[in-house]
Amino acid sequence: MLLRGAPDQTWTPTALTAELRGNLAMVEDMLGRLEGLGLVGREADGWRYRPAQPALDDLCGRTEQAYRQKPFAMISMIYRGAGPLRDLADAFRFKDGKP
Repeated sequence: MLLRGAPDQTWTPTALTAELRGNLAMVEDMLGRLEGLGLVGREADGWRYRPAQPALDDLCGRTEQAYRQKPFAMISMIYRGAGPLRDLADAFRFKDGKP
């Protein structure tokens, strides 16, 4: 979401680590994963949000919207890591089971 929010900005792993308050090894690992998924691209001086297909940008936008609507459900899904599609769908269910 950070990179998508500033698509014209090039980020170094060190700058991302400071912004996200993470650790450098984790940020570098995630950049590699995001590159493999076609979401970011390597630039001469860092990384930039660069989805390989418009559908990926759309998916990122919908994921961001879901996070803004149900942040705790999304964070919980990310940390559990099991059944992410099911968990995402469940995040939008009302307590009485109606859509």
